[in-house]
Amino acid sequence: MSTKPGELQLDPPIEPLEGDSLAWAFPRLVALAAELGCTLVVEPHPDGCGGCFMPELRIISLSERSSMNHQVKTFVHELSHALLRQAAELDETSLTYSQEELVVESIALSVVAGLGIDTSGYSIPYIASWSENEQDLAIVEACAGLIDRLANRIEDAVRRAPQAETADADAVAA
Repeated sequence: MSTKPGELQLDPPIEPLEGDSLAWAFPRLVALAAELGCTLVVEPHPDGCGGCFMPELRIISLSERSSMNHQVKTFVHELSHALLRQAAELDETSLTYSQEELVVESIALSVVAGLGIDTSGYSIPYIASWSENEQDLAIVEACAGLIDRLANRIEDAVRRAPQAETADADAVAA
């Protein structure tokens, strides 16, 4: 789609989930995990499991077999668990595990869409699989402010250049 001068391109670029174009975001997510006191481990996982968050150990584990873009998507999902658990510790929310999955996948869907990955084909059925009834789906609406706040926290971390990148830019500017 070409645009004329002064026209806006309305269709966002879409990155393939199986590519590596979002490798730049990975170290920024690692930095956010560290801020949250979480350790990242990339290791073997069973088929169909892209990752997990182990809250007691503060470990986020990602599948080594996933592409970088898929790891970024899963990393955002697992970081959302960590952020939601932090909010629960502050008494901001109390959710069942299925409700938590609805909320964190809603956050992941929003954040990775902003990065140019359309995961709706995966995320919408995933969200539907965790909703046992209409009350569960209503939790997404009830938690909309929390979803937005936590998504913004991850988006801010991704937009923030790591210190090494900032130091490199400063050296080039000097």
